[in-house]
Amino acid sequence: MDAALITTAATEPCPQPQASEHLAAAEVLGVNHFIVVQNKLDLVQRKRADQHREEIERFVRGSRAEKAPVIPISAQLGINMDILCDYLANIPKPTRDLTKPPLMVIVRSFDVNLPGIEDFSKLVGGIVGGTLLQGVLKVGQEVEVRPGLVVEEKQKDGTKKIKVKPLKTTITSISSEKTPLTSAVPGGLIGLGTNLDPSIAKRNGLSGQIVSAPEAAPPIWATIQARIVVVRGGKSLKADESVRVQSGGAVVPATVISAKGGKALLRLSHPIAAETQARLAIARSDKGVWRLAAMAILEQGEEAEMMA
Repeated sequence: MDAALITTAATEPCPQPQASEHLAAAEVLGVNHFIVVQNKLDLVQRKRADQHREEIERFVRGSRAEKAPVIPISAQLGINMDILCDYLANIPKPTRDLTKPPLMVIVRSFDVNLPGIEDFSKLVGGIVGGTLLQGVLKVGQEVEVRPGLVVEEKQKDGTKKIKVKPLKTTITSISSEKTPLTSAVPGGLIGLGTNLDPSIAKRNGLSGQIVSAPEAAPPIWATIQARIVVVRGGKSLKADESVRVQSGGAVVPATVISAKGGKALLRLSHPIAAETQARLAIARSDKGVWRLAAMAILEQGEEAEMMA
Protein backbone atom coordinates (compact mmCIF):
# COMPACT_ATOMS: atom_id res chain seq x y z
CA MET A 1 0.00 0.00 0.00
CA ASP A 2 1.25 3.47 -0.89
CA ALA A 3 -1.04 5.30 1.55
CA ALA A 4 -4.02 4.76 3.84
CA LEU A 5 -7.29 6.50 4.64
CA ILE A 6 -8.42 6.44 8.26
CA THR A 7 -12.18 6.95 8.06
CA THR A 8 -14.13 7.64 11.23
CA ALA A 9 -17.76 8.65 11.77
CA ALA A 10 -18.48 11.71 13.94
CA THR A 11 -21.56 9.90 15.26
CA GLU A 12 -19.36 7.32 17.04
CA PRO A 13 -16.52 7.57 19.58
CA CYS A 14 -13.03 7.46 18.08
CA PRO A 15 -11.34 5.07 17.86
CA GLN A 16 -13.57 2.09 17.19
CA PRO A 17 -11.80 -1.30 17.78
CA GLN A 18 -11.47 -1.95 14.05
CA ALA A 19 -9.91 1.46 13.42
CA SER A 20 -7.23 0.82 16.06
CA GLU A 21 -6.47 -2.53 14.45
CA HIS A 22 -6.30 -1.07 10.94
CA LEU A 23 -3.91 1.69 12.01
CA ALA A 24 -1.68 -0.88 13.72
CA ALA A 25 -1.74 -3.05 10.57
CA ALA A 26 -0.83 -0.09 8.35
CA GLU A 27 2.09 0.72 10.64
CA VAL A 28 3.19 -2.94 10.49
CA LEU A 29 3.26 -2.66 6.69
CA GLY A 30 5.38 0.48 6.86
CA VAL A 31 2.80 2.89 5.42
CA ASN A 32 4.03 6.47 5.85
CA HIS A 33 1.29 8.53 4.17
CA PHE A 34 -2.09 8.86 5.88
CA ILE A 35 -5.22 10.96 5.43
CA VAL A 36 -7.82 11.04 8.22
CA VAL A 37 -11.43 11.45 7.09
CA GLN A 38 -13.96 12.76 9.64
CA ASN A 39 -17.27 11.75 8.09
CA LYS A 40 -21.00 12.24 8.86
CA LEU A 41 -20.61 15.80 10.12
CA ASP A 42 -24.11 16.55 8.80
CA LEU A 43 -25.51 14.34 11.59
CA VAL A 44 -23.93 16.04 14.62
CA GLN A 45 -23.85 19.48 16.26
CA ARG A 46 -20.74 21.68 16.16
CA LYS A 47 -19.82 20.88 19.78
CA ARG A 48 -19.82 17.13 19.11
CA ALA A 49 -17.81 17.65 15.91
CA ASP A 50 -15.12 19.52 17.88
CA GLN A 51 -15.05 16.79 20.55
CA HIS A 52 -14.71 14.16 17.86
CA ARG A 53 -11.80 16.03 16.31
CA GLU A 54 -10.03 15.96 19.69
CA GLU A 55 -10.66 12.20 19.95
CA ILE A 56 -9.04 11.73 16.52
CA GLU A 57 -5.97 13.74 17.52
CA ARG A 58 -5.54 11.65 20.69
CA PHE A 59 -5.98 8.45 18.68
CA VAL A 60 -3.23 9.16 16.14
CA ARG A 61 -0.81 10.78 18.62
CA GLY A 62 2.51 8.92 18.62
CA SER A 63 1.67 6.97 15.44
CA ARG A 64 2.83 7.38 11.85
CA ALA A 65 -0.48 9.17 11.23
CA GLU A 66 0.15 11.86 13.87
CA LYS A 67 0.81 14.60 11.30
CA ALA A 68 -1.82 13.45 8.82
CA PRO A 69 -4.41 16.00 7.67
CA VAL A 70 -7.88 15.59 9.19
CA ILE A 71 -10.51 16.37 6.55
CA PRO A 72 -14.10 17.01 7.75
CA ILE A 73 -16.64 15.76 5.21
CA SER A 74 -20.19 14.64 4.58
CA ALA A 75 -19.91 11.90 1.97
CA GLN A 76 -23.70 11.66 1.74
CA LEU A 77 -24.04 15.35 0.81
CA GLY A 78 -20.75 15.57 -1.11
CA ILE A 79 -19.37 18.28 1.20
CA ASN A 80 -15.56 18.67 1.04
CA MET A 81 -15.20 15.65 -1.25
CA ASP A 82 -13.29 17.85 -3.71
CA ILE A 83 -10.77 18.68 -0.96
CA LEU A 84 -10.37 14.98 -0.12
CA CYS A 85 -9.78 14.16 -3.79
CA ASP A 86 -7.17 16.92 -4.00
CA TYR A 87 -5.25 15.41 -1.07
CA LEU A 88 -5.48 11.95 -2.65
CA ALA A 89 -4.17 13.25 -5.96
CA ASN A 90 -1.14 14.77 -4.23
CA ILE A 91 0.05 11.73 -2.29
CA PRO A 92 3.78 11.41 -3.08
CA LYS A 93 4.34 8.92 -5.87
CA PRO A 94 6.37 5.94 -4.61
CA THR A 95 9.54 4.81 -6.35
CA ARG A 96 9.02 1.51 -8.17
CA ASP A 97 12.08 -0.72 -8.57
CA LEU A 98 11.59 -2.40 -11.95
CA THR A 99 15.09 -3.92 -11.99
CA LYS A 100 14.40 -6.48 -9.24
CA PRO A 101 13.13 -9.99 -10.07
CA PRO A 102 9.31 -10.04 -10.19
CA LEU A 103 7.45 -10.96 -7.01
CA MET A 104 3.66 -11.17 -6.93
CA VAL A 105 1.27 -12.03 -4.09
CA ILE A 106 -1.68 -14.18 -5.18
CA VAL A 107 -4.91 -12.96 -3.56
CA ARG A 108 -7.38 -14.96 -5.67
CA SER A 109 -7.31 -17.87 -8.11
CA PHE A 110 -10.03 -19.51 -10.12
CA ASP A 111 -11.07 -21.78 -12.99
CA VAL A 112 -12.98 -19.94 -15.75
CA ASN A 113 -13.92 -23.06 -17.74
CA LEU A 114 -17.61 -23.92 -17.99
CA PRO A 115 -18.71 -27.42 -16.97
CA GLY A 116 -19.13 -30.02 -19.68
CA ILE A 117 -16.43 -28.90 -22.14
CA GLU A 118 -15.87 -31.78 -24.58
CA ASP A 119 -13.12 -30.18 -26.69
CA PHE A 120 -10.01 -30.20 -24.50
CA SER A 121 -8.28 -27.76 -26.85
CA LYS A 122 -10.70 -25.09 -25.59
CA LEU A 123 -9.74 -25.52 -21.92
CA VAL A 124 -8.17 -22.45 -20.33
CA GLY A 125 -5.46 -22.75 -17.67
CA GLY A 126 -5.85 -21.53 -14.10
CA ILE A 127 -6.16 -17.77 -13.46
CA VAL A 128 -4.39 -16.02 -10.57
CA GLY A 129 -4.99 -12.47 -9.40
CA GLY A 130 -3.09 -10.27 -6.99
CA THR A 131 -0.50 -7.56 -6.51
CA LEU A 132 2.92 -7.28 -8.12
CA LEU A 133 5.30 -6.07 -5.39
CA GLN A 134 8.40 -5.53 -7.52
CA GLY A 135 9.84 -6.08 -10.98
CA VAL A 136 8.00 -6.61 -14.27
CA LEU A 137 5.86 -9.47 -15.57
CA LYS A 138 5.37 -10.12 -19.29
CA VAL A 139 3.19 -12.36 -21.43
CA GLY A 140 5.17 -15.46 -22.42
CA GLN A 141 7.41 -15.27 -19.35
CA GLU A 142 8.12 -18.43 -17.34
CA VAL A 143 7.36 -18.08 -13.62
CA GLU A 144 7.21 -20.26 -10.54
CA VAL A 145 4.38 -20.51 -8.02
CA ARG A 146 5.40 -21.27 -4.43
CA PRO A 147 4.79 -23.23 -2.21
CA GLY A 148 2.86 -24.88 -5.08
CA LEU A 149 1.44 -28.31 -4.31
CA VAL A 150 1.38 -29.10 -0.58
CA VAL A 151 0.98 -32.80 0.24
CA GLU A 152 0.83 -34.76 3.50
CA GLU A 153 2.83 -38.00 3.15
CA LYS A 154 2.28 -40.81 5.63
CA GLN A 155 5.50 -42.11 7.18
CA LYS A 156 6.32 -45.70 8.20
CA ASP A 157 5.87 -44.83 11.87
CA GLY A 158 2.34 -43.58 11.16
CA THR A 159 3.18 -39.88 11.39
CA LYS A 160 2.56 -37.42 8.57
CA LYS A 161 5.14 -35.20 6.91
CA ILE A 162 4.25 -32.18 4.81
CA LYS A 163 6.11 -31.85 1.51
CA VAL A 164 5.90 -29.21 -1.21
CA LYS A 165 6.36 -29.06 -4.96
CA PRO A 166 6.67 -25.61 -6.59
CA LEU A 167 4.79 -25.19 -9.88
CA LYS A 168 6.39 -23.79 -13.01
CA THR A 169 4.14 -22.21 -15.62
CA THR A 170 4.08 -19.67 -18.44
CA ILE A 171 2.09 -16.44 -18.38
CA THR A 172 -0.42 -16.67 -21.23
CA SER A 173 -2.20 -13.37 -20.61
CA ILE A 174 -2.20 -10.33 -18.31
CA SER A 175 -5.18 -8.09 -17.55
CA SER A 176 -6.16 -5.18 -15.32
CA GLU A 177 -9.92 -5.37 -14.82
CA LYS A 178 -11.04 -5.96 -18.44
CA THR A 179 -8.02 -4.29 -20.05
CA PRO A 180 -5.55 -6.73 -21.66
CA LEU A 181 -1.86 -5.95 -21.10
CA THR A 182 1.40 -7.22 -22.56
CA SER A 183 3.29 -6.46 -19.34
CA ALA A 184 2.61 -5.32 -15.78
CA VAL A 185 4.47 -3.20 -13.21
CA PRO A 186 3.74 -2.70 -9.47
CA GLY A 187 0.61 -0.74 -8.56
CA GLY A 188 -2.97 -2.00 -8.45
CA LEU A 189 -4.32 -5.50 -9.00
CA ILE A 190 -3.65 -7.70 -12.02
CA GLY A 191 -4.82 -11.07 -13.31
CA LEU A 192 -2.50 -13.61 -14.90
CA GLY A 193 -3.57 -16.36 -17.29
CA THR A 194 -1.40 -19.47 -16.94
CA ASN A 195 -1.17 -22.98 -18.35
CA LEU A 196 -1.58 -24.51 -14.88
CA ASP A 197 -4.17 -27.26 -14.43
CA PRO A 198 -7.35 -25.20 -13.74
CA SER A 199 -8.40 -27.64 -11.00
CA ILE A 200 -5.44 -26.43 -8.91
CA ALA A 201 -6.56 -22.81 -9.17
CA LYS A 202 -10.31 -23.23 -8.69
CA ARG A 203 -12.02 -21.84 -5.58
CA ASN A 204 -8.97 -19.78 -4.57
CA GLY A 205 -6.82 -22.91 -4.36
CA LEU A 206 -3.65 -20.86 -4.92
CA SER A 207 -4.56 -17.87 -2.72
CA GLY A 208 -1.70 -16.80 -0.47
CA GLN A 209 1.00 -18.21 -2.73
CA ILE A 210 3.81 -16.29 -4.46
CA VAL A 211 4.62 -15.85 -8.15
CA SER A 212 8.30 -15.21 -8.91
CA ALA A 213 11.05 -15.74 -11.44
CA PRO A 214 12.28 -19.38 -11.12
CA GLU A 215 15.88 -18.26 -10.63
CA ALA A 216 14.91 -15.89 -7.78
CA ALA A 217 12.16 -17.84 -6.03
CA PRO A 218 11.80 -17.20 -2.26
CA PRO A 219 12.41 -20.00 0.28
CA ILE A 220 9.50 -22.12 1.48
CA TRP A 221 9.37 -22.26 5.27
CA ALA A 222 8.08 -24.95 7.64
CA THR A 223 9.24 -23.06 10.74
CA ILE A 224 10.26 -19.43 11.05
CA GLN A 225 12.43 -17.47 13.42
CA ALA A 226 11.45 -13.82 13.52
CA ARG A 227 12.13 -10.57 15.29
CA ILE A 228 8.92 -9.51 17.04
CA VAL A 229 7.56 -5.99 17.43
CA VAL A 230 4.43 -5.90 19.61
CA VAL A 231 1.78 -3.45 18.38
CA ARG A 232 0.50 -0.65 20.59
CA GLY A 233 -1.58 -2.06 23.44
CA GLY A 234 -0.49 -5.63 22.65
CA LYS A 235 1.20 -8.32 24.78
CA SER A 236 4.34 -10.34 24.11
CA LEU A 237 4.08 -13.82 22.59
CA LYS A 238 4.30 -16.85 24.88
CA ALA A 239 5.65 -20.36 24.30
CA ASP A 240 3.01 -22.97 23.30
CA GLU A 241 0.59 -20.19 22.29
CA SER A 242 -1.53 -20.72 19.18
CA VAL A 243 -1.44 -17.77 16.76
CA ARG A 244 -2.06 -16.94 13.12
CA VAL A 245 0.74 -15.76 10.85
CA GLN A 246 -0.06 -13.65 7.79
CA SER A 247 2.50 -13.44 5.00
CA GLY A 248 1.24 -11.58 1.94
CA GLY A 249 -2.11 -13.19 1.18
CA ALA A 250 -1.42 -16.34 3.22
CA VAL A 251 -2.96 -16.73 6.69
CA VAL A 252 -1.53 -19.79 8.46
CA PRO A 253 -2.16 -21.20 11.97
CA ALA A 254 1.09 -21.56 13.92
CA THR A 255 2.40 -22.58 17.34
CA VAL A 256 4.93 -20.50 19.24
CA ILE A 257 7.80 -22.87 20.10
CA SER A 258 9.78 -20.26 22.00
CA ALA A 259 9.65 -16.51 22.59
CA LYS A 260 12.43 -14.59 24.29
CA GLY A 261 14.40 -11.39 23.90
CA GLY A 262 12.19 -9.91 21.21
CA LYS A 263 12.46 -13.01 19.01
CA ALA A 264 10.21 -16.00 18.48
CA LEU A 265 10.36 -19.41 16.83
CA LEU A 266 7.08 -20.56 15.29
CA ARG A 267 6.02 -23.86 13.76
CA LEU A 268 3.67 -23.34 10.81
CA SER A 269 0.75 -25.69 10.12
CA HIS A 270 1.13 -24.96 6.40
CA PRO A 271 4.31 -23.87 4.56
CA ILE A 272 4.66 -20.30 3.33
CA ALA A 273 6.95 -18.79 0.69
CA ALA A 274 8.63 -15.55 1.77
CA GLU A 275 11.91 -13.70 1.46
CA THR A 276 14.06 -13.18 4.54
CA GLN A 277 13.37 -9.76 6.08
CA ALA A 278 9.73 -10.04 4.91
CA ARG A 279 7.18 -8.37 7.17
CA LEU A 280 4.67 -10.73 8.74
CA ALA A 281 1.59 -10.04 10.86
CA ILE A 282 0.80 -12.18 13.91
CA ALA A 283 -2.71 -12.39 15.36
CA ARG A 284 -3.99 -14.02 18.54
CA SER A 285 -7.51 -15.01 19.53
CA ASP A 286 -9.34 -12.68 21.92
CA LYS A 287 -12.62 -14.27 23.02
CA GLY A 288 -12.98 -15.96 19.65
CA VAL A 289 -11.99 -12.90 17.61
CA TRP A 290 -8.56 -12.78 15.96
CA ARG A 291 -6.76 -9.52 16.78
CA LEU A 292 -3.47 -8.18 15.45
CA ALA A 293 -0.84 -8.77 18.16
CA ALA A 294 2.56 -8.15 16.62
CA MET A 295 4.67 -7.50 13.57
CA ALA A 296 7.41 -9.98 12.75
CA ILE A 297 10.53 -9.62 10.59
CA LEU A 298 11.43 -13.03 9.15
CA GLU A 299 15.11 -13.77 9.82
CA GLN A 300 15.58 -17.48 9.22
CA GLY A 301 13.95 -20.85 9.80
CA GLU A 302 13.65 -24.43 8.62
CA GLU A 303 12.75 -24.88 4.97
CA ALA A 304 9.99 -27.28 3.93
CA GLU A 305 10.97 -30.61 2.39
CA MET A 306 10.54 -30.88 -1.38
CA MET A 307 8.63 -33.70 -3.07
CA ALA A 308 10.72 -36.01 -5.24
